[in-house]
Amino acid sequence: MNKKHLIILVGAILLNSCIVKSVQPFYTKETVVKNDRISGTWNDQNGGLWKIISFEDEFEKNQESNEKLSDEDKEIKEKFKDSYFVNYTDKKKRDADFFIFLFELDKNLYADFIPFFTNSNDLNELEENHLTPTHSVAKVNFSKENKITFSWFREDKLSKLIQNKRIRIKYLKNEVSGDVLLLDTSENLQEFIKRYEASNIEDKWTEKEAYKLTKKVDAED
Repeated sequence: MNKKHLIILVGAILLNSCIVKSVQPFYTKETVVKNDRISGTWNDQNGGLWKIISFEDEFEKNQESNEKLSDEDKEIKEKFKDSYFVNYTDKKKRDADFFIFLFELDKNLYADFIPFFTNSNDLNELEENHLTPTHSVAKVNFSKENKITFSWFREDKLSKLIQNKRIRIKYLKNEVSGDVLLLDTSENLQEFIKRYEASNIEDKWTEKEAYKLTKKVDAED
């Protein structure tokens, strides 16, 4: 199986760095769920193409039938066994790959997106050493059997909470770019999401800027 290296830059292809990012996962082992309705080939409203497959299926597809798993491959398989592999291509044909972990809090479904890519000749070693892996979180809604909506938690919402002193989780704000990076534990991030959902804040997940996917019924999963 080809080894991948996590980077933060891939997220820029998706949402131009206006999403909230965290050093720690938004999911925990206890809250991860599987929902294979997410699997398949999808088109979004912006002309993007999404190919989503369970990690275990993707792993087996890339594994030679007689190949013995290395210790590293076994560790990867165990770590990501409950995730989904996503290949996303935008309308400009820019390509990005992700892991998605679905997790559930108070009967709401969310997705933790983790970007990754293969070694690229476009990055020199010094530049690559400065890249930091992060997580982002989106609320997931299955409106119909062949439709999914991913609504991300965005930085403008977080910035307002910070300005109004309504946030109690650890974060770091880049004084140059203004970007906010969450630093708290996964458990505290989940408690924050629960409080955020229970608040009276309007348009919490900015659905007007969400990615709305429609399944390609003629495509093979």
